[in-house]
Amino acid sequence: MAEAMARTRVVVAHIAGTVRQILREGLESRGYDVVTTALGEEAMGLVGEGDVELLVVSLELEDVDGWGVAAAVAERAPGTAVVALTADARRATRERAEAAGFDAFFTLPIRPFELVDRLEAMGMAAGGGAGD
Repeated sequence: MAEAMARTRVVVAHIAGTVRQILREGLESRGYDVVTTALGEEAMGLVGEGDVELLVVSLELEDVDGWGVAAAVAERAPGTAVVALTADARRATRERAEAAGFDAFFTLPIRPFELVDRLEAMGMAAGGGAGD
């Protein structure tokens, strides 16, 4: 029997349970292995485990905001792509995210497939692997 390809592991960190659920379902339906959390500390711990390729993080988390999470991930796991997700569509916020080293910036609302399509087009998500 042929060995299945490893699935791309994604962590979604967002305060809103509905956003986490919608993104999880959309990403999983495309073959990604998704772990969700509402906490920045937990997101950093998950990425620290070493097999996360992509972190989608809200800038507005309660314990450690997305800015702090991104800075920690850049230091501890520099190969992990980090994507900002926020309802704040101001140009200044986008520019701050670019300056802070986020690999991409998305504003809510966003459809899960749009998010995945844009990430794949940018080369940040290579497809889910098994089940494709």
